[in-house]
Amino acid sequence: MTFTANTPALSLVKTGTLNDDDSTAGVSAGDTIDYSFVVTNTGNIALTNVIVTDPLITTITCPSGNPIPSLAVGTSETCTGSYIVTQADIDAGQRDNTATASSDEGANDTDDESIPLTQSPLIGIAKQVTSVTEISAGTYEIVYDLLVKNYGNVDLSNLQVTDNLASTFPVPTTFSNAVVTSTDFSPNGSYDGSGDISLLDGSDTLAVGAEGLITLTVEVVPYEAGPFDNTAIAHGVDPNGDSVTDTSTDGTDPDDTDSTNCPLCVNGDDDPTNNTDPTPVDFGANIFDPPFGIKVFNDDGLPELQWTMIWINDSNIVAIDVAVSDGISVGTTYLPGSVVCVPDGNITTTSLCAYEAPSVAYPRGRIVWEGNLGPDLGATDAASASNEIRITFNVTINDGINQVNNEASIDADLNGNGVVSDSGEQVVAEADATWSRSATPTPTAGLPATGFAPNRVTSVDAKQPPSYNPAAAMELEIPSLGVRIPIVGVPEKDNNWDVDWLWEEAGWLQGTAFPTWNGNSVLTSHVYLSNGLPGPFIDLKTLRWGDEIVIHAYGYRYVYEVQKVRYVLPNDTSILGHEDESWLTLVTCAGYDEPLGSYKYRIAVRAVRISAEKE
Repeated sequence: MTFTANTPALSLVKTGTLNDDDSTAGVSAGDTIDYSFVVTNTGNIALTNVIVTDPLITTITCPSGNPIPSLAVGTSETCTGSYIVTQADIDAGQRDNTATASSDEGANDTDDESIPLTQSPLIGIAKQVTSVTEISAGTYEIVYDLLVKNYGNVDLSNLQVTDNLASTFPVPTTFSNAVVTSTDFSPNGSYDGSGDISLLDGSDTLAVGAEGLITLTVEVVPYEAGPFDNTAIAHGVDPNGDSVTDTSTDGTDPDDTDSTNCPLCVNGDDDPTNNTDPTPVDFGANIFDPPFGIKVFNDDGLPELQWTMIWINDSNIVAIDVAVSDGISVGTTYLPGSVVCVPDGNITTTSLCAYEAPSVAYPRGRIVWEGNLGPDLGATDAASASNEIRITFNVTINDGINQVNNEASIDADLNGNGVVSDSGEQVVAEADATWSRSATPTPTAGLPATGFAPNRVTSVDAKQPPSYNPAAAMELEIPSLGVRIPIVGVPEKDNNWDVDWLWEEAGWLQGTAFPTWNGNSVLTSHVYLSNGLPGPFIDLKTLRWGDEIVIHAYGYRYVYEVQKVRYVLPNDTSILGHEDESWLTLVTCAGYDEPLGSYKYRIAVRAVRISAEKE
């Protein structure tokens, strides 16, 4: 008889299956691994209290319970358990662990399982323009917001965003004063957009699923309207030391882009790298202030009269292909060979300076000048300009003519595209003056002086507003200038109007038509206040044909449309003349002469009423 020894033995086979529990692409923290543990009695005796353990799994379930009460020779039982993936597991790239099975009889076995956890580093960035503000003539402040988000399944260190403004705004467009701010990341205080294009200092870590905002502010002097396309690039480093990047897309969501603007972009697929629509900045159709003109006359040689017009480009760039037209006035005859065009400086250039023979549009002929007009940002007259064009010509006054009005206009390329025939670029400014054979009005009969010396305090006698104030319930609004001020009455006294007491109001000059009535209503306000600061009419000269002016009165809104912006001499009272329809004339000072301590010109904006409606 052969004796067989009792040999307890068992085997354990462990298998793991990774589940995508949150439906995001790739593995992420919170996903689960389902394990199966197949325990088999490989010995020659039954085993009791077979227990399966795994240090990572709290609960392992077997059909007969765990421990398994009894496992017969050659039989198996499959147990199960689950594990929740952590971020540390993903950072490690896999999950390793070992399970053990044992019985009371001393049988035991182990099995380990390694589940690869694929690392998918992914970063996204979106960039949008939040505001474009003209902070001075020709200079705009642009504010960008950049949102950076970690779309991957691993943390990203050494976070960086680069933005090359020099490629966005190439010369002759210029930019300056670039400032980076963020409450989520650490800004780079040395960023300048050209030599240093890093928005951050590189010390930040962007956790999985985290996002943060960066604000970039920059001042730009555009040479053309645009658009100027801008992109930024986000960088990060994954746990293996590899770099991951994304090019920005326009908007607020790195993974959501309008496919009409970006045909190759794919929206909402958790992959921001296929969204790369650049962020545009467009400064609009009319980004530059048009030139303005000043017209004067010299009648010392009567019956020969000399007209002089001075055109100044109140901008920060050369005005290309400017065209001036000045029709010979009724009652006068052009003096052949008298037209002279003299540019100041060496930037303004003349391509045409001539008298043009009579035509249907100009039956007495006209003076024409064409050329490039150099920049004189902030200039108000010839003395303060360095690149103006001065055009003079002579006419003879026909017999029986006692008054002559001469008016010139200018066409200018306002949007910088090299063409002056675009809509809104013809007759963008006018210059006119009226000669009269009658005695020149005395200054006291002229236009009110509505401006104190700029940038310094002027001492004035304390005065109370006059009690005669029938227009006090009215308000003047100039939407394009952001002006809305009360209208007060200014009585006429001794053939003049005292406006020293005006402050943040518009003064209606008594003797002109009552505001909103038919006739010519003249309103004035200071260009500079007595404290040296800008007054309500500081930007009056920037109004253009078609701009709206509104008077609010008696529950109604009276809308006027600008027809003309003129520079006139202080004693030129022609702008006070009567009108049959409802017209509005706004007047303020211009061209401060420091030695004389007074203003040499007045700006007059003429507008006609186009509607009246309830508020």
